Amino acid sequence: MEGTSFSAKTLHSMALSYANVQQSKETKQLETESKALESSNEVIIAQLEKAVEEINRKLAPTFVSVRFQLHEKSHTYFAQVVNAETNEVIREIPPEKLLDMHAEMERLAGLVIDQKM
Repeated sequence: MEGTSFSAKTLHSMALSYANVQQSKETKQLETESKALESSNEVIIAQLEKAVEEINRKLAPTFVSVRFQLHEKSHTYFAQVVNAETNEVIREIPPEKLLDMHAEMERLAGLVIDQKM
């Protein structure tokens, strides 16, 4: 039987080709998982919006509505109970000032410690 021999250059290019194929497969899988996660997030947001509309519909006779807002610094949501007629905020849950304090403490801790544990 006659053996097949490959040069080091050929073996190296074959290994690179195999690595590129594997990397391409992993990239496609990550893209697919990312799209699935985005789709899932869109479904959750739609459900949340529907729930808020339902709450506002039920609270309409009391002239009170609920708004959910994103706190920019801490990237968390908080609820505001609002007088529907005057658009005055009656209560915030949790209070926005508390979220501001928490975000500032995290920022100051970041000056001392480089990474979160």
